[in-house]
Amino acid sequence: MNKFQEILNSFSVKKTLNPKVWENPENPEKATMLPKVRKALMRIAEEFIDYLGEDVFVEDIVLTGSLSNFNWSEYSDFDLHVYVNLEHHGKDAELYKELYNLKKQIFNDKHDIRIFGYDVELYAQDTEEPHYSSGVYSIMNDEWINKPKKLNIEIDKSVLEKKIKNWIEKINKAIETSEVKDDEKILDTLKDKLKEYRKSGLEKDGELSYENLVFKFLRRSGHIEKLFDMANKVVDKELSVERTIKEQSEDITSKIEEFLKIFEESKFLRKLKDITEENRKYEYTPGLKIPYSDDVKEIQTALQFLGFSLPKWGVDGKFGPETEMATKKFQESNQLPATGVISTKDLKTIVAILTMKNFKDSDLGKIKTERDFDVAGTTDENFYKKLLEILGAPTSNENLKFLYAWRQAEGKAGKYNPFNTTHSLPGSTNFNKVGVKNYLTIEDGLSATIKTLKNGRYNCIVDGLRNDIGASQIAKCESLHTWGTGDLVAKVVNSYNLGASPKIGSLA
Repeated sequence: MNKFQEILNSFSVKKTLNPKVWENPENPEKATMLPKVRKALMRIAEEFIDYLGEDVFVEDIVLTGSLSNFNWSEYSDFDLHVYVNLEHHGKDAELYKELYNLKKQIFNDKHDIRIFGYDVELYAQDTEEPHYSSGVYSIMNDEWINKPKKLNIEIDKSVLEKKIKNWIEKINKAIETSEVKDDEKILDTLKDKLKEYRKSGLEKDGELSYENLVFKFLRRSGHIEKLFDMANKVVDKELSVERTIKEQSEDITSKIEEFLKIFEESKFLRKLKDITEENRKYEYTPGLKIPYSDDVKEIQTALQFLGFSLPKWGVDGKFGPETEMATKKFQESNQLPATGVISTKDLKTIVAILTMKNFKDSDLGKIKTERDFDVAGTTDENFYKKLLEILGAPTSNENLKFLYAWRQAEGKAGKYNPFNTTHSLPGSTNFNKVGVKNYLTIEDGLSATIKTLKNGRYNCIVDGLRNDIGASQIAKCESLHTWGTGDLVAKVVNSYNLGASPKIGSLA
């Protein structure tokens, strides 16, 4: 049997769900995901969520596609979708959508993850985006969102084969034409048509529509990859030195003018560019006195603006361990070697990002240059207020009461870790055998707590704080049991309501 027929024959409706993935696979009403599969997928999703960044707000983690339905085959993969709330980002929603799509591509390219021989493909999907699959399973809640149905559908292989061959002919013709004309528009037009073709089938007849099956065949046979590879080759050729000066200038003149204008209007960016041209390295050397440098002060200011804060020492012009840690986080976030040393390449990346963000000198007034806290006397009250601010929740008496009660219910806690999260960060150490962490800085503690609260499993707590529903109501959240604190928080809140007073403690 040739490859074409092998892939064609893979399109069939099975009698059961995949038994490697599901318990009670013969009955979708009783089918649940095997615990070991769910645990593995949850761990993979959490890694992906961490990669998406601290700004992501997760609503759910779901499995969809053929492995959550009756049309699975040896060509199936785990379609793991992280539902993200883009509305939270307001006017920047489209920007974050593009960012998450880009990170999704990088993550999937970077990782080759398989379970039982099936590839795991990660997606960041807007909660408002429609989904057409009849089988959708919430891994987070361990329950079906859309239960798959056994459909008595006969796929006419002769009709499907005809449609597939028609599209293969279109793809081959487009590739041949673009090779001669160096015209990426031919390929882009066909890619758009194929996307719409599949979408119309999904909307009309669902996952087993001929349109969707054609798309799946073309993906499995490698024709879609050939189409995209050819499009990339055309773009590469257009961007190569073979292009004329005139063609290049037509494409990038407007961008150059835009960036030049930003530089002309920003003394700060010009300073950073001057530092870049000095071709120096900036690093922390333990055991030696840390010297003051105006250059370091500019670098620290840029790091603060980009969200890599320095809560202990602020912008002090000294490249110490805190600046080294902020540098590592910046490098990790931008796919650079996490050395903690600022090189010329790092500085150029900083300048490029600031320019793309349309940085203006007026933004300097928004940058916090002093210390966030006096670490020696850091109290949990400061921590809670900062936490509420980052979550977008009001600093109300009820919200503070809940956080105090939660801290008290947790008992003994790790350094800068009042709620005993186990989220690992560079430099963190184990506080106990369960994996609760000690953090190097209060910033790390806040970052780890925020990341954990926003991973999608604690929306009840986050939403309760944002809506200021009251300490007693938030303490009823089922997600406190997921965290591990359970009903203890409600008991502490009740004691406060009866007259007991929270105790302000030190986190350091």
